[in-house]
Amino acid sequence: MARVVGVLLAAIAAAVAAVEAAETESQSSYIVHVVAEHAPRPRLLARALPVGISRPAPRLLYSYAHDATGFAARLTGRQAVHLASRRSSVLAVVPDATRQQLQTTLTPSFLGLSASSGLLPRSNAATDVVIGVIDSGVYPEDRSSFAADAALPRPPGKFRGACVSTPAFITSAYCNNKLVGARFFYQGYEAAHGRLDETKEFKSPLDTIGHGTHAASTAAGSAVADAAFFDYAKGKAIGMAPGARIAAYKAWWTKGCTDSDVLIAFEVAVADGVDVISVSLAASKAPKFYKDNTAETSAPASVVLGNGETFTGTSIYAGVPLGEAKLPLVYGGDVGSNVCEAGKLKASLVAGKIVVCDPGVSARAAKGETVKLAGGAGAIFVSSEDFGEQAMTTAHILPATAVTFADAEKIKKYISSNASPVATIQFHGTVVGKTPSSPRMASFSSRGPNRRAPEILKPDVTAPGLDILAAWTGENSPSQLDSDTRRVKFNIISGTSMSCRTWASRHCSSRRGQTGATPRSSPR
Repeated sequence: MARVVGVLLAAIAAAVAAVEAAETESQSSYIVHVVAEHAPRPRLLARALPVGISRPAPRLLYSYAHDATGFAARLTGRQAVHLASRRSSVLAVVPDATRQQLQTTLTPSFLGLSASSGLLPRSNAATDVVIGVIDSGVYPEDRSSFAADAALPRPPGKFRGACVSTPAFITSAYCNNKLVGARFFYQGYEAAHGRLDETKEFKSPLDTIGHGTHAASTAAGSAVADAAFFDYAKGKAIGMAPGARIAAYKAWWTKGCTDSDVLIAFEVAVADGVDVISVSLAASKAPKFYKDNTAETSAPASVVLGNGETFTGTSIYAGVPLGEAKLPLVYGGDVGSNVCEAGKLKASLVAGKIVVCDPGVSARAAKGETVKLAGGAGAIFVSSEDFGEQAMTTAHILPATAVTFADAEKIKKYISSNASPVATIQFHGTVVGKTPSSPRMASFSSRGPNRRAPEILKPDVTAPGLDILAAWTGENSPSQLDSDTRRVKFNIISGTSMSCRTWASRHCSSRRGQTGATPRSSPR
């Protein structure tokens, strides 16, 4: 008898251990796409899981019925596999992923737009259109781009959205007949990355990053006279569809945005009745199609070498220039780090010199911060070889410029062949001209053929996205560096994000009532 009892106790202990093991099995976020007849059917979670894998209990994050059919939930690996096996009701179970991702003074004239004739007056400036911007939120405080416009009629009655008020976002002060909607979504982000640090970012529609504010004002910002980034690109800033209304859907936080939050932003935007959805996202590693849930002006700054050679780069540095006197010039690879990685440059070899930094590891502004902390006087940033003839503009915190890969090779050759190489950087401000020729595709733009479907040639349409001046948040610096204490009302950035807002706004002006999402792309 004692032996039987012992066996029973052992069996019970094993069962308890199995339950306890199941209880401690880790969960991850998944997006479950279900057959339309079962939409959104989150109760599948309760009915579909056998007792043996029902613990820990799944946790529902969102349900989708408009832009997708299904739900997002926290599941264990075994629970996800089991749901995926239910072919009669479940189409796919996909891990939630984190994406990285964001009128200016000269674009209207470049595009041939006129307030008195052509597209804008024929569309009535798109006053009956609401553009839903899924991004990092909006910063309307003291930003004239989002000010109420007495000339605008009441927002279109078909729009059912709203502004969500929080201590950091007072709707009575911020929302009006221009900014008609403001919401935020964070459950997927917190499930993947832990609770938001509310000392640095707000659980509210308020933009603490800047990308969303820039994108929204590019699309439909009100006219602002004498707009500029310091002395760069000075003029009247105006959105590409100045009569359109803006509804901001914040799904992008410090570490990016999750597919589950983006999908619910789509879901709510569609339910709210927006006419156009504008969003630009990218993953660090592009997923396969079937696993994808959300499938020219210039600011030249020339490098002048000791031998007289001059190479034109680009920069929006707004501080004290270097002057005519040439300074010692060194290559980062000879003074600690070819990519000017943080903490690796040798101050004794960098102090008072201009440093040439290769691409990689960190952003250009961060490389400049590294050079500055090491005592460097300036920096020259090498563009990626695949960028060809284009270099990227950055709001630097020290005298710096970016040059093409080919020009950088010549600069490096000069350094290696001279015992005492010297150089200076000359800043020319805003220059309007036809060099380089426009229009042409930016080096960072999506283009064909598609690697996973070579028969697809892109783009179908394109729009300006290089060096775009637009509104900026008061919660972040123009360089997006913590050490940069500058705060500006306008910033100049480039990217397919800027292009997609320009295109979306022109699209809604010319084809009012159409609903569409812009192509996914990466903020630059």
